[in-house]
Amino acid sequence: MDLNHSHDKIGIWSSALCIVHCLAVPAVLAFTNGFDLHDHVWWDVLQVAFILVGFWAVRHAVKHINFQWLKLMFWSTFAVLIASVFLHHSTLGEIMNYGAASLLIILHSLNLYLGRNKAAALA
Repeated sequence: MDLNHSHDKIGIWSSALCIVHCLAVPAVLAFTNGFDLHDHVWWDVLQVAFILVGFWAVRHAVKHINFQWLKLMFWSTFAVLIASVFLHHSTLGEIMNYGAASLLIILHSLNLYLGRNKAAALA
């Protein structure tokens, strides 16, 4: 068992940076008179990078989980996050994105907490 849970820490940071990334769009648009970040390839590359890091973190997190409901929550939430990328120009996509990224932070934190308590119980 991986007691370090670096995958959970990376998942938390990746999801938090994903939220910051998505909040940057309205901020940049507000201050640049309509400059659309979605027209630039590097913005899409950042989205793909967050998805890849998130996939890695979820995949490694579920390897160390004994609760089937928690595994299902991780993968379901990650699927919603991926779907939100395709709907990012809509209000529904925005809600899905912020909700899924926030829930992934909670799930990784819960997994980190459960892992630390299990490690303390084994010590």
